Parts: sequence; C-alpha cells; structure tokens
Amino acid sequence: MVYINGAWRQLKKTTGKTTVSANFTQSGQLVNLLISGQATNGKTNVAVEIKTGGQGIESGPFVVLFNPADESSDVSETVTPTMLFNEVITADESAFSLVCNDEAVAFTISGSGTDLITLMPLAPLGATSVCVLTVDRTLVSDLDGLAPATGAGTQSITFTVGGSLDTAPEVVLANSTPNSDTAEISNSDTIQIAFSEAVTSNHAISVVCGSVSIDVIETPGVSNTISVAPVSGTWPNGASCVLTVDKDLVTDNDLDDGADNMVADFVLNFTITAASGVLPITYLEVMGAAGCTGGYYGTSCSPSLPEIGWAGSPSDFPIGASIGVVFWEDVNVAAIAFTLVCDGDNISLAVTYFSDAISNFIATVTPNGTELSGHAGDLCTFTVGDRAAAFTPIVP
Repeated sequence: MVYINGAWRQLKKTTGKTTVSANFTQSGQLVNLLISGQATNGKTNVAVEIKTGGQGIESGPFVVLFNPADESSDVSETVTPTMLFNEVITADESAFSLVCNDEAVAFTISGSGTDLITLMPLAPLGATSVCVLTVDRTLVSDLDGLAPATGAGTQSITFTVGGSLDTAPEVVLANSTPNSDTAEISNSDTIQIAFSEAVTSNHAISVVCGSVSIDVIETPGVSNTISVAPVSGTWPNGASCVLTVDKDLVTDNDLDDGADNMVADFVLNFTITAASGVLPITYLEVMGAAGCTGGYYGTSCSPSLPEIGWAGSPSDFPIGASIGVVFWEDVNVAAIAFTLVCDGDNISLAVTYFSDAISNFIATVTPNGTELSGHAGDLCTFTVGDRAAAFTPIVP
C-alpha cells in the first residue's frame, strides 16, 4: 500500500516490477506519480519517479510570487513592486492597481510578454504609507492557447512604506533679519527670512510700507534662508513695514511625503530707521500729460515716457504735465519745499495734495506751462526735501 494524494493505493505486481499510479493536481497542472519496486536477492528497493503527463487542468495565469511580499514593512519609498506569474502573460496598466493611504498611485508597468511584471510608480511613495497592490486576473492573458486565457478574481498584497512623516516648513524668526516685531533695519539692509528646512518660494514674500506695496526681489540664500531686497535698492526711510510670507506659495524640497506647504502665513512687523530730514517719499511719476492717460500707479503715455527717477540720466518731461510725488504716509505738504530750476531759472509751481480711499498720499506739482515752455530742451532739476530728480522739458 502507498498513500498518494489523500488516498491509499494498492500496489500491483507486474513482471519483475510493482507499480502504482495516481493523478493529482499541483499548481493547476496534472502530474502522474509513479512508484516502482524491483526485487533483488529477496529485498525490495523502491525508486520514486514523478512524471508530468496529460493535457493538464488550465486555470489561467496567476501570481506565484510578489515582491515585496504580503505584509512587508519598512519598504523603500522608491520601491518598484514585481509580480512573477506561473506562465508568460500579456497585460497593461489597467490590470493592476496600487493604493496607498486610500489614494490611487499613478504608475507604468514593464514586462508584458514575459512572466515577470514590474510596476513603476511615477513618484516616491509617502513615508509610513500603507499600500495595497492588486492584480485583476480577468485582465491578464496567457499565450498557451488553452482556455481560459485569463484567470478569475483578484490577487492582492499589503505592505507598509518605511521612513518618517515630514513636518511642514516654518519660519525660524530667531535666525532671521530682522528677528522681532520691534526690530529696525536701515534703508539699505537686505532682509533674511530663515526657514526650518530648505524651501522653494513662488514669490511668496510681500512687503508693505505704510500704505505702499514695495516691489521686492527674492533670492535663495544659505542655510535655508531667502533674501529679500527692494527693487529700487533702498527701503523707504522711517517707514513702518509689514512683511508677509504666503503659506500657499512656500513648499519644502524633500520627498518623504511629498511637498508640504507652510501651515499658516507668517507676518513680521519692522521699521526702517528714519534719517534726519528725509521725507517718506516712495517715488515720482508723470501725471496728466498730453497724450497720457491714468494718474498715479499706472500712467500711460503715447509715446511712452521714461519714469522720472531720483538720479541718473534725465528723463523727458512733457510740458503741461504734472509731477506726482507719492508718499507712503500722510504728510504736512504745506511745510515741504518743492522747487524746479531750469537753466538757473526758478519755475513757478502749483501744489495740491490729497489722499484716497486706500491710503495713497499724493502731492500733485504742476509747473507753470508758460515759464517751462521757455526752457524746452534745457536740463531742469526738481527738488523736494532732500530728494532731487533731473528731466528735460519737451513739447508734447
């Protein structure tokens, strides 16, 4: 007697040989087991042979080995799971799914036309994520020509990604300049905003001094800092300013669990050191010129006119226009000396002053048109307080 596949089988003696055979299924295939014995000198020596035979039972393709294995832990965030099938198969991405922390992961596959499929996520998996990899056997086909060509149901494994959750970036005020709400900086200082880790800023930092928004340049610095400087080169003297870092425009640069934004906006109040005799002027502009439209903040002239600057090459100034002096806070305009001198001659000026609903403070200075016409093409110098700008009157 011999026990085979859950049943006892009777040995049958043939000439010089005792045999028993039985059919059983192993991994979906039909296998014949042959046990034979040969009598020699009164003893029986038994040799066992296993032979495959017959057409077999076709069950369709299925995974015989997952990597990582089911219930694996501390799996790399850059893992590329593999699936070894029992035979050569064809499949595309639709036959597989990868879900980590209940969110589908995008991926591509390779290996269709072989028995080994590799799944390649398009981005690293999040640290500590619990992931489920599933194979839909109904969408996987074999190439042996036997029915059925596909399997039935699904196979899946679960694994856990290693690493640790990353924290959101934040401003480290103690390492920043200025480093408190009571700090003062000079008008030539560069502001340094320090973060808890390396970050990318998408124009996240804004500065408002008084009521005026200051155009700034952001430059990545060392030790997780971002440098902030005014486009004009100097901060407005004596101004009270507010710096804001927009939480939605700052992200960290690590890959532990994807890019993280700051949790909340960061706001810092600071003051620009006041210089003696310096007026709180933001800039000058051309207002009300012939061929010009608009007023402060966006005057448009045709032909276009250079902005009046505080220094450098003279700008053309259309006769009949006014000079807009924009302040970042309210001033006593009656106590301010405005002068315009062209080729040694003082030009009469009319000055009006107003503030609007959004706290812009504008002094409109209009030169006498008749007097200025006599100096077309001459170099003129406009002075207000300690500031001076040069321009050349032209006939518009």
